[in-house]
Amino acid sequence: MLKEDRLYFYEAEQYLRRNNMKRLIQFVIVSTFLLFAGITMANIQIVELINSKSSIQVGESFSVTAKYTTPSNNGAFGVGIRVHYDSNKLKFIGFKNSFAIGKVVQDNTPKDDTKQDYDHSTATDKYVVIAWGSTVNFWPNMPTPIDLSNLIFEAITSGETEILVSFSDVSEGYDSQAGSIAVLVE
Repeated sequence: MLKEDRLYFYEAEQYLRRNNMKRLIQFVIVSTFLLFAGITMANIQIVELINSKSSIQVGESFSVTAKYTTPSNNGAFGVGIRVHYDSNKLKFIGFKNSFAIGKVVQDNTPKDDTKQDYDHSTATDKYVVIAWGSTVNFWPNMPTPIDLSNLIFEAITSGETEILVSFSDVSEGYDSQAGSIAVLVE
């Protein structure tokens, strides 16, 4: 092999090593970012509210479903929620079809929320509490999303109002995302 050929192959080898090393470093950086981004996104407990009807009349009862999900699935110890509403416009009737696994609290008695203001909203004045828990971090022990409970309300005056969620308890290492819905009573 000629000296020029060896030099050419040596330079080609060095070029490939530099580029492969750059690619390897880029791969490691991107992989690490995606791994941590995935962990961060997965550790969140989400409760959404879904209204059973689009149009509600005064005196009519309606159901709001509290739906739970977490991208990490089955890594939580439980969750506790408060469901807030305006008692001048809605009357809380009760819970129905509540998720049974690990249910530790279901309080049908509305609590005053004007002093604590857990939902940080002046549009609500009452809340009810429901919570689930487990001594091992496998709650709810099934794929999410799941329906936590149906909350039954009666519309008592016309107008627009909101129903909001706040968390009374979130599993350690989790963030929370609370849902809300607008309700129009005609």
